[in-house]
Amino acid sequence: MGFQKTANAVKAEILAHVRTCDACLDYAASIDPDIMFRAIGFIVSDHFDRLPDFLRDMSQWYREGKITDEETVVEGIENAPAAFMGLLRGENRGKMLVKIGPDTPLAA
Repeated sequence: MGFQKTANAVKAEILAHVRTCDACLDYAASIDPDIMFRAIGFIVSDHFDRLPDFLRDMSQWYREGKITDEETVVEGIENAPAAFMGLLRGENRGKMLVKIGPDTPLAA
């Protein structure tokens, strides 16, 4: 499964959870108006202790083809505005790139 698809699946799961929590909160608030809701996001820096495991596992999955990256390439600088608008509309898969010239090797 590609990273973009995985991220979208995780996002959908989180939104479903938030909607469920929101429904529970609405019910609880109807019983006790003083109930407060606290949302806690995923903070990467809270999990730096797991970085070695992440790098090991993600590197292995990438080598095995379990994790892939996707990109949308638009040819020509004249198409950059349309590419940007497509990015805002979600028409891209993965990264949105505008290719403005031929590929050339980098100097060493």
